[in-house]
Amino acid sequence: MSKKSRTHRLRNLLMLTCICLVFASCSKPMDHPKTYNASGSFHDQVVLTEKDGTVWVPVKQAVQSLGFQLHETRNRTLIGYTDPMYEVQTDNLEATSLGSPVTLSQAPVRLKGRLYMSTNALSELLQTKMYWNKNQRKMIIGNLQDKGPINSHIKTQSVHGIRPLSNGGTNPEAVVNYARNYLGTPYDFGAQPYAQSKKFDCSSFTQHVFINFGVSLPRLARDQGNMGTPVTKSNMATGDLVFFRVPGRFNDASIPGHVGIYMGNGKIIHTWGDPGVQISNITSGHWAENLLFIRRVL
Repeated sequence: MSKKSRTHRLRNLLMLTCICLVFASCSKPMDHPKTYNASGSFHDQVVLTEKDGTVWVPVKQAVQSLGFQLHETRNRTLIGYTDPMYEVQTDNLEATSLGSPVTLSQAPVRLKGRLYMSTNALSELLQTKMYWNKNQRKMIIGNLQDKGPINSHIKTQSVHGIRPLSNGGTNPEAVVNYARNYLGTPYDFGAQPYAQSKKFDCSSFTQHVFINFGVSLPRLARDQGNMGTPVTKSNMATGDLVFFRVPGRFNDASIPGHVGIYMGNGKIIHTWGDPGVQISNITSGHWAENLLFIRRVL
């Protein structure tokens, strides 16, 4: 079936489907992302089924059931926890999953302004299994997989542009003091560069802070977790990057879904939700429970 024919057929299915949408919302600010169960599910969404049995689901509702966020432009859609981890493009089979290219079995389509993916393609993107129970009108999404997990305690890579402290390099306190200048800057998932947007997500914030001191970090938390050298929790120091897992989401819990900068005295400066760039305690509570590993790039 041609792309044009498939899109036309799905539009007709959408016009014939009449069910109510249920949206989740947060009534008050949280100092950490909401924790979800190990698998996702949602009811009563506009799910389209073709005659050949292919099931198409609204991507936004599917990924929100997993605790992920979504940022859409005209043709590009970013999906992730506190920064993008997956990327798809409308009418394009090529996508990115956890930093690796993937080819989807069906291209995402946009119907009435809403992005749809087949359950097969969404399974390929998220590296998990999906099941549509048509009798209960319920979509079940399994635990997400991680191909090629970060070996955070062994792997060491160079960081471009570093000025060693032994040669008159950056004082970590200066990094933290510079980061403090941005307290209260709004958080925006998939934020464009700060000069353009005046907003950050977690990894664009750390990237912005460190480039000011000659340390070039990749854009995403997952990739930043490969930089520098590993540090044990007992040896962490001011200026270290601190990484956190996506709670309950990946089978092996080795995927960093969030990053912040250690300030000393059990605190990090990072960005999430409202009020944006903020200071949080990592000695107890959510962030302590989900601390994954530490890397030193100074």
